[in-house]
Amino acid sequence: MLTTHQVKSVPTFSGKERHGPRLEDWIRDMRFLLGCKGTAPGILQFHEAVRHTGGKARDVLLNLESRTPEGLDAQKAFVELLEEYREDKSALSPVAKFYARVQRGNETPMEFAIALESTLREVEKTRRRRGQKSEEESRDKMLATQFMVGLRNLHYKQRLAPMQPRFMAFRDVRRELHIIDEEERQAADLRRQQTSFSMSEVAQSLPQVKALGKDVKGPAQPVKEVVPVPLGPNDPNTPIIQQLMTQQLEEMKGMHRGQMEALDRVLQEQRQHGQRLARLEGVLFSNISPPVSPNRANPHILDVSTVEIADI
Repeated sequence: MLTTHQVKSVPTFSGKERHGPRLEDWIRDMRFLLGCKGTAPGILQFHEAVRHTGGKARDVLLNLESRTPEGLDAQKAFVELLEEYREDKSALSPVAKFYARVQRGNETPMEFAIALESTLREVEKTRRRRGQKSEEESRDKMLATQFMVGLRNLHYKQRLAPMQPRFMAFRDVRRELHIIDEEERQAADLRRQQTSFSMSEVAQSLPQVKALGKDVKGPAQPVKEVVPVPLGPNDPNTPIIQQLMTQQLEEMKGMHRGQMEALDRVLQEQRQHGQRLARLEGVLFSNISPPVSPNRANPHILDVSTVEIADI
């Protein structure tokens, strides 16, 4: 019996796992394993395939055995698994599969380009079996056209569209993707550096006199220029900066609460003042005295009508 490292490393296929092996790769490894073990009856090959499956995939093969217990072999097991777990069952021919291929949600534009070219390779194999030849120019045009149609990343599509990818070699299109990826990576690094710079600037601007136990008198010193210091999750200064930022946040919350309390006091005083004015107006308009004579308006002017004749 011939044994290799590939025979020992055949994984267990249990269905559509996110991080599990692809069905096509698993079938390729199983065929290599069965070929290394030599000629065996079909039912033994079927059981060998069942032994390397688990979960729902194992139930699929056991259901097949219960339906058709006669004439089972490894090839029938592979066909049954492909019928159940094939990635793209809607495309029966390689050409239809190629034109139905679009960028998936978890794929980057570069991964989509590689997968699309791999799909076209299956089309070329089918054409070679039929005795057909594919021209290099039409191949690049097919790849570039379908890539732009299936590309869902709007930023990459806007960058590539002015270059007219249909008239470019697909190798050059992939080179442009590498350039865009590098620019995106540099922009992300710049954003991280700016974030680290803002954290360092906040840390330098916080009042650290009490924390350091110093007593500084006199006018405040001008703030020196802050040198950006990139900080990472393993940097020893990160906990200190986080503590200082938390302290500043608590101080700002305290100031906000004080301002709101002062505003509430002012509003309460205004309401009380308005109530007092309303009461005074009510008293004033309810006790209106009759009009007095002009002479009564000035107490120093004598009213002659009130003086009796005997007093003259």
